[in-house]
Amino acid sequence: MIIKVFPKMIVESIIEKSLNLFSKWALISINEPNEKLIDLEKKQKLKQLNCEKILSLEFSDLTEEQYKEIKKSQQQKFKEELKLFSDEQSKSIINFVNGIKCDQTFKFLVIHCYAGISRSGAVGLWASRFLNLKESDFWFHNPTVYPNSYILDKLLKMSGMKNNYEDFWNNIKISNDFFN
Repeated sequence: MIIKVFPKMIVESIIEKSLNLFSKWALISINEPNEKLIDLEKKQKLKQLNCEKILSLEFSDLTEEQYKEIKKSQQQKFKEELKLFSDEQSKSIINFVNGIKCDQTFKFLVIHCYAGISRSGAVGLWASRFLNLKESDFWFHNPTVYPNSYILDKLLKMSGMKNNYEDFWNNIKISNDFFN
């Protein structure tokens, strides 16, 4: 499977121009909060273009620290427009990609967010690892991504691919030879 990370405008172009670029593929569409998600008409068009599965989500491109900092500030306008990536959204992505993994007939996984850099980059990198694909292939196909560390870390933890810091140190066995 090949994972491609695109900006939103590329996916919109694929739909608008009816570009049949991929054999059987799946799409994870990441949007800004309160932004229009993929509607029924676009879903039907995507299905005609061999897109067999679609997951639409909306969350902001923030780390937890950035979100907390903004929440502390008095900028009410921004608070209403922001949505932090949640455990529920993480589970949705994990279940979606696991379904693709179990099917094994999907050739492409396309992931987009507004710019195709951070949010979709994190989901794409995680999916590459989860699907046991060569990470070098992911970077070859997506050289301009810069994954959001909060999103990547949450997906790794929620999928059981990364223990938290305390678990890591609790499982380390240090012998007396280490200090000699």
